[in-house]
Amino acid sequence: MGKVLNVIMLLLAVLSGHLASLAEEIRELPTWVKDLQSISAQTMQTEVKASYTNSRDYIDNKEYKVVRLKGEGSLKKLPDPFEAMERLFITNGWRKDFRYEADSHGSKGMAYGKGQCICIISVSIDSSCDDRDRGHIPSKFWFEIDCRETNVGQQ
Repeated sequence: MGKVLNVIMLLLAVLSGHLASLAEEIRELPTWVKDLQSISAQTMQTEVKASYTNSRDYIDNKEYKVVRLKGEGSLKKLPDPFEAMERLFITNGWRKDFRYEADSHGSKGMAYGKGQCICIISVSIDSSCDDRDRGHIPSKFWFEIDCRETNVGQQ
């Protein structure tokens, strides 16, 4: 029983350290990301969570450490999340980077830059090509906004 307790205590210590490190990392979000998180929550009418992750930029084929803003919402509250996301960036002084533009049924990819910052965005709804055949009416959307400072990219 003593060995099991020691293992449990060790796991709790490791987990506690990891959670404290993660909490500290999230607290240290750049001001511009905190502002974007707040504006996106208001515009997209949903909670927006922030986390650090690695993400590949398919234009330069490099991997970067990014801040990911992520949320999901209701199409009843926000019928056009694609337009709302574009409006969010355009009205706040960001410029579209057309190299990242991509559309498909039920999803859209885009990117915006401002100063030394770039955000690569993906917005999707719960829709598929056979919705009409199945009688499915889309009701949810999801989005991810991967942001980084272009002069500080990490591989």
